[in-house]
Amino acid sequence: MTIGDAIISIFVIVMCLSMAITYGITPELISKFRFLSDFVVCIFLAGAINFLCQGAFNVLGITPRTPKGLLGILFSPFLHGNWQHLMTNLIFIFPLGWLIILGGVEQFVMITIFTALVSGFGIWLLGKERTTHIGISGVLFGYLGFLLTQGYFVSDSIYFGVSALVGGLYGRYIQGIFPRSDRISWEGHLFGLIGGVVAARYLVELEEMGTRLEQLLRLL
Repeated sequence: MTIGDAIISIFVIVMCLSMAITYGITPELISKFRFLSDFVVCIFLAGAINFLCQGAFNVLGITPRTPKGLLGILFSPFLHGNWQHLMTNLIFIFPLGWLIILGGVEQFVMITIFTALVSGFGIWLLGKERTTHIGISGVLFGYLGFLLTQGYFVSDSIYFGVSALVGGLYGRYIQGIFPRSDRISWEGHLFGLIGGVVAARYLVELEEMGTRLEQLLRLL
């Protein structure tokens, strides 16, 4: 994480807050803010507990092509290697997540789950053998892919403006989908980005699927 990364994220947060103040802070907006804040706090607490246990839970990460690794698809987003790894991801979760959750909490939840699954299964299928992948960066690249392409698929000037803004501020991070270091899960980044693009293309279908799943859970 660089000072520039922090400045960009702070800029996006301040811009979003300014827009909220300009157009009015509604109960719905407050509810979305609380939901995203709770999500960020959960990621932070999970990481802190893991660090206090000296990384004991890292075994729950994604180990490619192993039965245990399938469980890692569920747990790996909550695990991080160190404080820098955790804080770097948190710096990006809030601004990117906020731009998505403005479209609705249900939208945010579906995109988060979908990109986590696509990223996780991509790692499990094609990741390097005898490696363990942890971190929520795959989901972050999913957010990035969604925001970059939503304007194209929706064909709306506002969404196109958001895509252009995100591209200008965060576009350079797409290079993370290419292998550069054994310590960076580029596979997770790549499949997360793909998952985000697919989510943008089939957003309506994903939301309908989420509604049906919610109705099914209520019956149970």
